Amino acid sequence: MGVVKPRNETLGELIRSYRHEWNISQQELANRTGVTKKRISFLEYGGAPRDYAILQPIFSILHIPAHEVVSALAATKIQSEIWFCLLQQLVLSEDDISLAREVMVHLMASQDENSKVRFGKILSIVQQGSGNLESRLELMDDAIIYAQRQGWQTYVAKGLFYRYLVERDDFSKMEETYHSGKQVLAYAEDLTCEDRVILYYKLSVHAYTLRKYNDSIEFGKLLLTCDKTESTYKAYSILLISSSYYYKSQFELAEKYLNRIRLTRFPFLKDHVTLMQAKFHEQRGETESAIYHLQLCMESSTYKLNIVNSLLHIYLQQRDIDAAQHLLQGESDYLEEDFSNPMKINELANYYINKGKVMSGINRQKEAIDYFKKGISMFTRLTETDEALLRQLEQTRLNMISAVTDGRNLTDATVVRLSQELDGYIVEFQKKSILKRAVLTT
Repeated sequence: MGVVKPRNETLGELIRSYRHEWNISQQELANRTGVTKKRISFLEYGGAPRDYAILQPIFSILHIPAHEVVSALAATKIQSEIWFCLLQQLVLSEDDISLAREVMVHLMASQDENSKVRFGKILSIVQQGSGNLESRLELMDDAIIYAQRQGWQTYVAKGLFYRYLVERDDFSKMEETYHSGKQVLAYAEDLTCEDRVILYYKLSVHAYTLRKYNDSIEFGKLLLTCDKTESTYKAYSILLISSSYYYKSQFELAEKYLNRIRLTRFPFLKDHVTLMQAKFHEQRGETESAIYHLQLCMESSTYKLNIVNSLLHIYLQQRDIDAAQHLLQGESDYLEEDFSNPMKINELANYYINKGKVMSGINRQKEAIDYFKKGISMFTRLTETDEALLRQLEQTRLNMISAVTDGRNLTDATVVRLSQELDGYIVEFQKKSILKRAVLTT
């Protein structure tokens, strides 16, 4: 088949033209696509297609380019559902987004009582797609501008909210996307109650991941005020508030909210409660009890990485490198997870950093640095300068530990100098928005 020139045909004419160019009969096309010969003939002679599921295998077998499909559909009277299916396919692809834009234009071309409903569905398709992130953001921006021009304030709010959900998928820009999410708060009252609950929850998780515990608590409490049901979002928000208070060393408030979790009807939070109880044991200096409860969690929980990190933290505090190494040997049991949300990505990053500390403890410094880089780079792209800074920070941290181990006190000149160097490196890391406190706890 030669080079296909641009066509200006209806859908039926396009299918017939390509079928002839491939020298395929209607019966053969029917056999290869699973679409009846009668239906193919109906389409070729101008019949309106019922759904995209009939068209897609025909386009595929005849190798009809997407841009010609869009042009032919535009010249044919079709239902909007076919446009929606095509938009969904285009959003999933990595191709140029101009065709997806064109489909969006066709969907919004007719102004009628269903315009807002169609627009809402467009937003959902773009938000839920898994194609190129930047392309989806551009499409979302186009949609938001359209809603602004139409004066649809509710859909402007929904568009900005969905844009944040898309943008949030880029885990290397957690700080930037967090600020984008906070800007949606100005439109929160224009969102539905359900979307508002999801926004508060997503921001609470986002803030917690960035260790902005005050913000996480604030958004969690906004959700509790807004959500009058006993939803999963509410249950997890109470857990986030409890955990945030814990890391702020406000242990009474942390336990207060932990007790609220016990009153929820969600049994899947049982392991989370046990994990938090173990942390309270650790905080009170009851280390053996903390380890015991964490090991119980390991046996019953399906998601184990947060438990592993808690155990590694205790072992590293105790300088029990043997126990830490033994725990690392079971890595295959707890790394087989779906790390597709910020909380789990955060735990995975912390795990690699903890593993780096264990490697450092057995003098395998090259591996230690590699794991530190692996953990930190999950939230930011490291430059050569960042990597050099990371090596300096780790070496200074080791020198400081060595000085204290040798019996020098905190006022010793060498320890003071090393402490000042370490503080300087920490400030540089914070300026660069690299994962805060990632390698700072010994």
